[in-house]
Amino acid sequence: MRYSRSILVLLVLALIALTACSSSTQNGLNSPFIGGSKALDFSFIPGAPPTQIFDNKQGSFQITLQLNNVGESDINTNDGYVQIEGISPAEFGVSSAEFKQQLPAIKGAKKTSSGTVVPGNEQLVTFGPLTYQQSVTGNIASNKIIATACYNYMTSATSQLCVKESGIDDPSKTNDVCKISDPKTVANSAGPIQVTTVNQIPLGAGKVQVQFEVGKTSTDATELFFKKDTDCDDSQTNFNKYVVYVNVLPIDNSLISADCTGWQNGNGGSSGYITLFDGAPRQLQCTFNVGSTTTDYQTPVNVQLEYRYMQQVSTSILIKDVSISNGN
Repeated sequence: MRYSRSILVLLVLALIALTACSSSTQNGLNSPFIGGSKALDFSFIPGAPPTQIFDNKQGSFQITLQLNNVGESDINTNDGYVQIEGISPAEFGVSSAEFKQQLPAIKGAKKTSSGTVVPGNEQLVTFGPLTYQQSVTGNIASNKIIATACYNYMTSATSQLCVKESGIDDPSKTNDVCKISDPKTVANSAGPIQVTTVNQIPLGAGKVQVQFEVGKTSTDATELFFKKDTDCDDSQTNFNKYVVYVNVLPIDNSLISADCTGWQNGNGGSSGYITLFDGAPRQLQCTFNVGSTTTDYQTPVNVQLEYRYMQQVSTSILIKDVSISNGN
């Protein structure tokens, strides 16, 4: 009986250790990132706007949006905007310009070298006071208010490449440093656009070829992405829709730059724009000329993705006829 209890204790301890280990890794890679597919948590503050208001300038209210940066990219001052749509500014006593505000700075979450997670910052954006100017006949239900957040964001990704003297795998080796053909793990900072897969392709001595796939990992179909620094215009004629800026950083102590194919402009180089048509994943192929080497080794490759991201929330208000409410 005592022996069985000891076995049980050991199993529980092993399970705890395994859980702790898996929480600090992503796809087997010791991740420097928190991870996740969200950028901002974006919502109306309860009661702002209220569920119902009165007509004929009877009372005022505010619209307040809460923005919590749960991703790992900082949003700088004026790096985006929040806009109110669905209701007429003039009917609520303000100008059209007052229904659009620049975003304040919102720092992203961070993971320290010790593994501690530092949460991101939260900011409020308020519109108002607003007062309904007109008189209505009977109550007007379901006036839909739509709030749009449009902002620049960045995802960082990292993986490990295998560099070999021969440029190919040797099946006879039993104690290899790494294998070119092995699946590559990739870790991403928290954000909705990520490097989803990394595959290395044997190319012979002196060269390392790698294929990256970039895709949207957020499952919210209403969230869209655009070329950085552009408006969040979701029309079909907007050629900046689904455009991501990709920067493949140099490897081997920043000495060797990538030469990639798949850029929007058709040129080579280590950075440029790609279009994820209709939001579908897109592949990019890059080659590093590592030259001759007398040893096999692994080296990290880092990729930065920059884009404009759009999120929307909506709610409805009831405009009540004050004369009916007062019993007149």
